[in-house]
Amino acid sequence: MKRRNKALLTLLLGALLVLSGCGREEKAPPVMEELYDSMAAQVELPELESLGERQQRDRLGLEKEQLPQSLVMVSRDPLRLDEIWLLECADPETAQQMETLAENHRQSLCRQSRDYSPQQYALAQKARVCREGVYLGFFLGEEADRLAEIFRRAV
Repeated sequence: MKRRNKALLTLLLGALLVLSGCGREEKAPPVMEELYDSMAAQVELPELESLGERQQRDRLGLEKEQLPQSLVMVSRDPLRLDEIWLLECADPETAQQMETLAENHRQSLCRQSRDYSPQQYALAQKARVCREGVYLGFFLGEEADRLAEIFRRAV
C-alpha cells in the first residue's frame, strides 16, 4: 500500500511539474520586419525607405556580423530626419556598443540640424534610444515616444 501511495504521489508531482510549465507563455524573439509592420499599423509614419546592409555600414557604422537582424528605415525626404532602427545584437556587449553608436548618431543629428531647421532639431533632441537585452531601437520622429513604447512591449 505504501509503495502504491508513493508511486501515485510521484506520478502526481511529475504531472504537476509538467503542467506548471504549460501556463507560462514565453515570448518568441521578434522578427524586425514584423515589428516594423506592427508599428506602422499603430502609428502614422512618414514615407520611409529601408537601408540595405551596405548603406547601414557606410552611413551608420552598423556591421552585419554583429547583428543577426537589423532593419533601418530613413526618411525619403532629405529635409526630414525621421529614422527607425530595429536591431538584434549578437550579444550584450554588442548591444552596448550599438546603444553608444545610436546616442552618438542622435547627438550628431542635433548638431547638424541646429542651425538649418529648428523643427528637425527639436525632433532630434527628442529621439529615443531603447535597449532591452540584446535588442535596440532608435526612434527619431514625431511619434518617437509611441514607437519606443511599442518596441519595449514587443521585446
